[in-house]
Amino acid sequence: SARPLPGDRDRNFRIDAPNGPRWVLKVVRDTPAARADQEAQRTVLSLLRSEWPEAHPPFPRLIEPGVPGATESQGGEVEGPVVERDSRGDPCLIRLVEFLPGTPLADVRRRPDSIYRDLGHLLGRMHRILEQVPEDLGTRELDWDLRRARIAVERHRRLISDPQRGAVIDRFRAWWERGEIDFAPALPLALIHNDANDHNVLVEWGDGPTPADRAPRISGLIDFGDMVRSWRVGELAVAGAYLILGRPDPLPILEGLVRSYHRAAPLEETELAALFPLLRLRLALSV
Repeated sequence: SARPLPGDRDRNFRIDAPNGPRWVLKVVRDTPAARADQEAQRTVLSLLRSEWPEAHPPFPRLIEPGVPGATESQGGEVEGPVVERDSRGDPCLIRLVEFLPGTPLADVRRRPDSIYRDLGHLLGRMHRILEQVPEDLGTRELDWDLRRARIAVERHRRLISDPQRGAVIDRFRAWWERGEIDFAPALPLALIHNDANDHNVLVEWGDGPTPADRAPRISGLIDFGDMVRSWRVGELAVAGAYLILGRPDPLPILEGLVRSYHRAAPLEETELAALFPLLRLRLALSV
């Protein structure tokens, strides 16, 4: 059986087999950019799963066609992408990924501080692995890239008719014009997931004898569709922007996230100074 799932550019469907396995079927219009993006995700997911030290990596498997038993990609087994035509006859790229079990963090109301430390640790370890990928991987034009955010905000400002939302954007534009992000040229670049929002972060609960054993913990990170080579600290700005929404005291949340990331992948002073401005930039872009 198939049921639709949310998606920005892809059409996504959850596939449930009669005997239990579950997958996500992704469909996207066939373009050179889409092919490059699909190959980049294939490379990254294979690398992350092969280099992750634990037995169960928190990233989905990519199911490759033509591989007996639908095994995990090892590279060199598929000659090209799978292409099908939609109802209008337009070619579409088809791919299948593992459906990771877990509850989206967005649905977890009571969050212990350990959740934020878990997420920071996962993102830091992920970035250490992604340092191995070629420097040109993930280089593309994407509105959700914080390096291009000002262009996207300026282009869409006229479409905002709500006065309160418009005022948010106008404050942001004034902040930008005052030169509060002159640090940008000094920020290190990296390949980042770029969308570790609380709908793409999965949580599971332990079953041990103590409350600490049964506390929720981060179990997965999904949807690499917005992956891009950008400011490395942008990963924390994006994750932090969604973690603090609706929270009365954001500082401890961000402290746990950043401190744990820093232990796994040390941040530079310029990155720490840029975190709050970039967090505000992501929220302005969302508006």
